[in-house]
Amino acid sequence: MGSFQVAIVRVERSEVFSAVRRAVNLVGDLQLGEGDLLLIKPNMLNTRTALEGVTSDPRIVASLVKLARERGARVVVGDSSGSSTPLRTREVFKATGMEEAVRNAGGEVVDFDSQQPVLVEVASNPPLRVVVPRLLMEASMVVNVPKLKTHVQTIYTGAIKNIAMGCIIGQTKLLVHRLGGSCKDLSRLIVDIYAAISSNVKLHVMDAIVGMEGNGPNVGNPVELNLVLASRNALALDIAATLLVGFDPEEIPTISYAMQRGLGPS
Repeated sequence: MGSFQVAIVRVERSEVFSAVRRAVNLVGDLQLGEGDLLLIKPNMLNTRTALEGVTSDPRIVASLVKLARERGARVVVGDSSGSSTPLRTREVFKATGMEEAVRNAGGEVVDFDSQQPVLVEVASNPPLRVVVPRLLMEASMVVNVPKLKTHVQTIYTGAIKNIAMGCIIGQTKLLVHRLGGSCKDLSRLIVDIYAAISSNVKLHVMDAIVGMEGNGPNVGNPVELNLVLASRNALALDIAATLLVGFDPEEIPTISYAMQRGLGPS
């Protein structure tokens, strides 16, 4: 598929907005206009904060909201926190400061599980159907805001996984984890799901201000990196992020399989 740019921008003295704007501009701007609908998909795993290395930094998301609002777009920030508990995602948005930051910047927050569902066929082995919010397909553009973290099951979690698992609603997440019994099998399913549902995801902006090492994505150790990464391609971003923290990208199953599928740099 050719080459893809990855911007890596240092965040100086909490100047998050300027770092996000620079990173986005380096890879081609938001490309939004008056009346467009932007969906931003952060990583809102649970109520632990961005500075603990768990969830996406509200300052990065709010910066993207502001940039889109400057262009006249409507902005919705959504996620599904992966719990069957009613209103769990709303609690996560509130407890982490994401809801307040998004609203102050002029955006809205939504719980994917409360949105109209769409069934998507996934070309995987075994074949799979997943349910995603219609908003994912109908937005003018989707911006993915993953967190740079390790993961106890898949070694690393980043741009590909944040869309593939984070956009699934209902009980499908549990089914995917059951089908993906091994790291390799789960990683292949993640990539297959990503390929099936990501056609509208046009930009990836990674929160690497505080990342996580060890037993991620939830109980590892926070690590200050003070960086924001951006790319038009999820695989390119994941390759750059893993190189940045000392991994061999080809040893990360999601990355190696995505490379085999031709989902990024050749």
